[in-house]
Amino acid sequence: MVGSNYPPGVTGNEYEIAGPDLTWEDQHYCDDCEKYTEFDFESFRKIISGRCAVCSNEIDLGTYGDYFVDPDRQRDEQMDKEEDSRLSKGE
Repeated sequence: MVGSNYPPGVTGNEYEIAGPDLTWEDQHYCDDCEKYTEFDFESFRKIISGRCAVCSNEIDLGTYGDYFVDPDRQRDEQMDKEEDSRLSKGE
């Protein structure tokens, strides 16, 4: 058995120990500033949160899938599916 320097119940994967998985800056609408401002974003276990660089307002954006959804790609994929469906029906 391998020993650990962590107390019982602590794995080292906790945010306080491991830190965020990814950090980046991006423009986002701040409700407190009522305009688009620079936000400092980070993800931990694929949950994204951000903090406004102007007023420090904190927001939670959900999971990667919620944040990184490309509406143009979704529309194109839907159009491709519809076209494939028409072609398979012989239209």
